[in-house]
Amino acid sequence: HLGEQENVSAVMIVNPQGKVRFASRPDLEGKIIGKEFIEGLEAHTRFMKDETGREVLRSVNPVHNKPPCQVCHGPLEKHPVNGILLVDYDATSMRH
Repeated sequence: HLGEQENVSAVMIVNPQGKVRFASRPDLEGKIIGKEFIEGLEAHTRFMKDETGREVLRSVNPVHNKPPCQVCHGPLEKHPVNGILLVDYDATSMRH
């Protein structure tokens, strides 16, 4: 379980609009992650402050719509990305 690993502060799956659908921390579910915390739909990793102001290394990975997913999520042309996987690593030990 990724969310239980040491130095991982949070794991979230958000929809393309930024709403947290699933999270390793129940207090994050249902919250809206601002677009500035997601930065587009391309995969990337960077140091930043999370929504609480804590410094993290955030990994952002889009979950692309694939043929088996289209039954529920709709056609690829309208919904190229089903969600975004966010993994926040505690950056305290990395930066100091």
